[in-house]
Amino acid sequence: MLKILIINPPTFARQNYIREGRCMQATSSWGSLWMPLSLASTAAILRENNNSVQLIDCQAENMNTSQLLSAVNEFKPSVLVVNTGFPSIVGDMQTAAAIKKRFQNIKIVAIGMYPTLLKKKMLEQYQSIDYAVVGEPEWIVNDLVDATENDKPLSSLKGLVFRDSLEIIENSPQCFDDNQIEDLPFPTRDLLKNDAYRHVSDNEKFTHVNIARGCPHNCTYCAAHHYYGKKIRKRSINSIIKELNECITKYQIRKFVFWSESFTLERDFGIQICDKIIQNNLEIAWYTRSRVDNLDLELLEKMKNAGCKGISIGIESPNNEILSACKKNITVDQINNAIQMANQVGIHITGHFVFGLPGDDYESAMETIKFACQSKLDFAQFYCAVPYPQTDLWKTAVKNNWIESCDYSRYHLADSVMRNESLSCKDIKNLRKKAFKSFYRKPDTITNAIKLVIKNKSVTPHIGFMKWSKA
Repeated sequence: MLKILIINPPTFARQNYIREGRCMQATSSWGSLWMPLSLASTAAILRENNNSVQLIDCQAENMNTSQLLSAVNEFKPSVLVVNTGFPSIVGDMQTAAAIKKRFQNIKIVAIGMYPTLLKKKMLEQYQSIDYAVVGEPEWIVNDLVDATENDKPLSSLKGLVFRDSLEIIENSPQCFDDNQIEDLPFPTRDLLKNDAYRHVSDNEKFTHVNIARGCPHNCTYCAAHHYYGKKIRKRSINSIIKELNECITKYQIRKFVFWSESFTLERDFGIQICDKIIQNNLEIAWYTRSRVDNLDLELLEKMKNAGCKGISIGIESPNNEILSACKKNITVDQINNAIQMANQVGIHITGHFVFGLPGDDYESAMETIKFACQSKLDFAQFYCAVPYPQTDLWKTAVKNNWIESCDYSRYHLADSVMRNESLSCKDIKNLRKKAFKSFYRKPDTITNAIKLVIKNKSVTPHIGFMKWSKA
């Protein structure tokens, strides 16, 4: 039996971060601290295999690096797993370096999108990291711990990058089809401070629940399939309902985010989840995300009856040519229809827009702002296009010499490191700022914001959101 410590690193530069799969941004972008779902799932599989596991979310615990070092010294782990993201990587690696400097015998494993996309380069950059996991972490970390304890060769562990003397070895990729999420034990919420995760809508406790992994679509800017694969892997409906019941009875949590690339990628699956929630009288509130081409009135009404309060949709641009170029495979008519149907059934809808995609120019960007403001969206998020390594967008940007910074800590949705044919990085950031100002100064949006402040009994999340948007 080994001792393994899993950490979500401390606040860095007075900012907390979301580090969950492809979601890597400041918590102020949503106004809520998220439960580190991948860490809790990793802890669960390790504990099921009779390891001694601690999980520390330093952000939820308000724990700084000095306090973390004391916790490491007290627990004395053999292996430490550190969560990483692109915008938080400087702070993440400062934390890892501080631990390695003081506890040289601890083996440090990095997980997250950063090692997934950069692989060997991460170990070249950061000497404190002994192992990097490429893709979803649970099974690889579990196999790595087993190999460490029993002195097994690391060469057979798919999805692992590691140091072998002075050489950095990158093993073959993991096969996502072999990772059956149905077999994962429920996340170790008992190791987390659940009261710290409060939803921005009303300041109630909430948690993420994984319902499926993988996405078959080919959006050029998205790195999700590098982390979860392209094939949809679903949990059984009964397993999902069991976890919801555990959250309700054991942790008094009744608000959820259903975590997958799209709740509605397989319509019947979404319908079945809703039916089970209704049949079991769970009386929960939940949020999820969807593609606009997967929505219809019957499905939305079913979601509403099952407790769905809000959905997020990726719009990116209200321009069919730009949508086609980024392989989004949706149309403006489908976007309008989705917004109309959500309004009709009374589910809040948040639209996500991206400035600076190939083909986007000043005229199309202004059309995006106009569309957002004239639509019946309840909320909107505006982003800069980010050329994450290995994505098709990154390949296009490299080919056209569009990338203006290789500082990966700037690779996040609120900054622009990539120009395109028509817009400079400065243009893209200014358009994003203009979009936030235009949308959130609308009377109906201001009304929505005031309602949220009243429900939340705090303006703090909304001040943070304004700082993030710089609007």
